[in-house]
Amino acid sequence: MIALSSRFSEACVSWSRSTRTGSVRIPIATGLGVVRNLVVVTSADAVVAVGGRHGTLSEIGLALRMGRQVVTLGSWRIESDQRMGGARVHRARDPREAAHLALRMAKDGPVRPTP
Repeated sequence: MIALSSRFSEACVSWSRSTRTGSVRIPIATGLGVVRNLVVVTSADAVVAVGGRHGTLSEIGLALRMGRQVVTLGSWRIESDQRMGGARVHRARDPREAAHLALRMAKDGPVRPTP
């Protein structure tokens, strides 16, 4: 999961600083295990889900609940268009499209969270 914020270009939330990559500008080492999912989506204006297992699905659900737009790339197929108002899941065909969508949505900021 990549958290995008209008204030930062990319942040990586992980268990420890040793897992970060050189391209990450703001590493956030939490040591929180699965609770970090909430840290990821709370810190973001939009999120990108790439691949993933159940933790990614949890982050997608939290993001939607908190009004964050979600872009998926080879990740869970979630149909949100007609089932709820507020944030939506947008499927990207390739990394370039995912980045374009997410950055545009991050600039717009979060939408009203769903009840």
